[in-house]
Amino acid sequence: MKKELKDFVENVKSAELFNVEDYGFDKEEELEFINDVNEFWNDNTFENRDIVLEDLKVDEGILYLKMVEWNDILIKYDLDFNAFEYSLESFFRDTFEIEDSDFKLFSIDDINRMMYGDDYE
Repeated sequence: MKKELKDFVENVKSAELFNVEDYGFDKEEELEFINDVNEFWNDNTFENRDIVLEDLKVDEGILYLKMVEWNDILIKYDLDFNAFEYSLESFFRDTFEIEDSDFKLFSIDDINRMMYGDDYE
């Protein structure tokens, strides 16, 4: 099972590049998007370690902050979470809680606590 930060980064990058032809870009915008994906996700600031629940913590976790930053880039392409009526919370639940995910690591309750605080019930 994939569970390292670098694997998560590669997974998100691969998904974005795999779907690029479905976004309806003209050739110039498609190349710009591909460049943005490669530039952003080739970032080597992640240490090579296992993902821990605290990486999802709102306003603090390394994956939370990275995905917020990525979402800000996606806004210019109208591909951000809001454009798909989706949320970062849903993305994390879909990525880290679904049984057939390569990243099935945490319970939905644990993910929600990271997103909404320790008093979440």
